Amino acid sequence: MREHEEALAKATEVASKERTDFEGMLAQLHAEIDQIRNELTSTNSELAARTSELDQARKELASTSKELSSRISEVEEARKNLALRASELEYYRKEWVLAKNELAFVASNALDQANKESSSKDKELAARTS
Repeated sequence: MREHEEALAKATEVASKERTDFEGMLAQLHAEIDQIRNELTSTNSELAARTSELDQARKELASTSKELSSRISEVEEARKNLALRASELEYYRKEWVLAKNELAFVASNALDQANKESSSKDKELAARTS
């Protein structure tokens, strides 16, 4: 019986030591789990901050894109107006050239007429004096 009691005492001692070891391992696992939870919480906070920054950047990009589209529309409108003005300018340049040519023609005819009249008067004068 004594052997049985000694074996039982020994088994109880081993079981107690194993229980203490398991409790230590369990405490270490709990500490590691807590550390992982803390790291996960920190990572989630960092992720939330980055997500907020990304959302802000997206809003700014959308605003910039909208502003750029508006500016592009303004430039396209200005180009259309410029093309219209260039077309008008070309029209008025052609009109000016036509008017200038007509004026040159009229002036040339007037000069020819004046020369003819002067020549005719010179001939008349020469005929009278001769």
